[in-house]
Amino acid sequence: MHCPHCQAETSPDAYFCITCGASLSNTTEKRFNGPGLTSFILGLTAIVLLVGSVFAMLAFVENDTLDDGGWQTLLTLLLLVLSVGCTLTGLAFGIVSVLLKNRRKGFAVAGLIISVVAVGLAVFLWVLAHAS
Repeated sequence: MHCPHCQAETSPDAYFCITCGASLSNTTEKRFNGPGLTSFILGLTAIVLLVGSVFAMLAFVENDTLDDGGWQTLLTLLLLVLSVGCTLTGLAFGIVSVLLKNRRKGFAVAGLIISVVAVGLAVFLWVLAHAS
């Protein structure tokens, strides 16, 4: 990166030019946000796993095969556990990526929103399952 005033080579993380002392805060470009993209992907994965577990549970309940404790029950529980893990990890990555300086925030904010929606959906499904 170069100083806009004296064209001296500067560090990408510098706030001031070492040569002339000019402020570089307005000229710094925002970098790619890897944790934000990770949060976005994990949030989408969590929602897909939640929806998959609901469809699996409904299919197994319709066939009366969920209560026998077989592979159907284990598959449904595995999908739910993976969904919760993706949701919590996506939330953590989303929070960290929003707090990073000099990074783009689009995927970070989208990942946080999707992860919060996944948490809300999981809580809603849990309340719905225990209401009856």
